[in-house]
Amino acid sequence: MHPYLYAYFTNGIVSKKWMWLLKYKKKITLIQDSSLAITDYIFTNAMGEQIEL
Repeated sequence: MHPYLYAYFTNGIVSKKWMWLLKYKKKITLIQDSSLAITDYIFTNAMGEQIEL
């Protein structure tokens, strides 16, 4: 994800990332990629394969 969105989802004591963990009981990993536009994103599974939406 774009670095600006990464900062939004991870900053603060109770970040959006932690709220997802508490609500859904699933750990997610967010990775910054400055080559992506702010509206672009890529989902991958545990094996690193891209998931098509």
